Parts: sequence; C-alpha cells; structure tokens
Amino acid sequence: GTMTTASQTFDFYVAPGTTRLVVVMTYDDPAAAPGANPAIVDDLDLYIDDEPFDPSPNVGVWVSNSGIDTVEHVFVNAPPSGNYRVKIHPYRNLHSLRWGCVVRTYLGDTT
Repeated sequence: GTMTTASQTFDFYVAPGTTRLVVVMTYDDPAAAPGANPAIVDDLDLYIDDEPFDPSPNVGVWVSNSGIDTVEHVFVNAPPSGNYRVKIHPYRNLHSLRWGCVVRTYLGDTT
C-alpha cells in the first residue's frame, strides 16, 4: 500500500486451532539527514485489533513495540479464532510511503 497522512486498515480471519499469529509490516523511509538521531524520517506504527474493533486508528489489542525503525511486528501465541484488523497508523509521516504487510498463521507445533 501507500501511506499518506491517514491510517489504513485491512481485515483477516484466524481459524480455530491456530497456535501462532505473526504480522510484520515494513516501509520505505527516505534517508535522514547525516548524523540525525534517530536516523529515521517517518514513523509508522502497527496495531492488531480483534472484534469488536475499536474505531480509533492507533488502538489495538496488540501493538508492535519494535522501536523506531522501518520494521514493525506483532507475535501472538494461541490467538482466539475470529476476525482481526490490521491498523497501520502514521505516528510521524511527512512523505508518501510505500509499505507492505504480511499476516501468517501457524497450525500445530511452533517450536
């Protein structure tokens, strides 16, 4: 997708018996100024919500705590089956950004 200044969402379903849910989002960030701290220009955040969905774009049951970088991730062990929503929220967004997100579910042993 492409992020401007508005949050974006998409929904998915987790089947019964899922043992792990993994959601990873990454985005292309323009180069920061030399010596900038942090060395990142924009900052997108990742939230995962389950039903009933909270209408706020920056609220979810699970939140990525990846820190300030261009990769956000959420891991959920033994997620309940049902409908889920990915929320990608521009915490700081000065540019139009390309982003990608993968949702993967595991059935069975994850060790």
